[in-house]
Amino acid sequence: MKGIIGKLSALTVLIGATVYTTQKYRDYIERRESEAIYERLLAEKGSVELEFAPAEDAEPYTAHFDVGDPVIIRNPYLAELTEHDVRHTRITERGQIEETGVYIYRVEGDTQWYNEAYLAEDYYGPKTLNVVPITEATEAPPTIDAQIDAVLDEINDNNALIKTFGDAEYLEKGRQLSVKLAGLRTQKYGSE
Repeated sequence: MKGIIGKLSALTVLIGATVYTTQKYRDYIERRESEAIYERLLAEKGSVELEFAPAEDAEPYTAHFDVGDPVIIRNPYLAELTEHDVRHTRITERGQIEETGVYIYRVEGDTQWYNEAYLAEDYYGPKTLNVVPITEATEAPPTIDAQIDAVLDEINDNNALIKTFGDAEYLEKGRQLSVKLAGLRTQKYGSE
């Protein structure tokens, strides 16, 4: 087993060294090309002054997140993230580094400032949630007008029953509803 681990470690070191060497070689080639262009311009003109003009039409850098936004803290150098590589949280504070213009953020339960590159929008939310039961909303009492409308509907229904059956029970209920309607009208308009 130790032999396999040793070979894998050696292979990992070899791959790392190859990547490092390749990148250094690319940097060297780019530097040589830049130097060749500079030397050619120097030979043609005698002197070269390089000016870097800021782009005037460039939009100002804006923050990616606002206070209260749900985010995940992640390592931007990892291509594939696992459940243990991210942390779900919310932004509690935002700041900006004046020299670079980079926005930094504080998150719930943490005193550190995080660079924007280490935060991503939390589109889906955490895997598990804490459920808080929703309490029944108490309805406002109905207005006098709504109560009058309800009693008038009841009277109409009761009158249809009186026409169909003509029972004394429906006649008595009709009288009670008339008294109730009179009381509601008195509440609304006062005694006349």
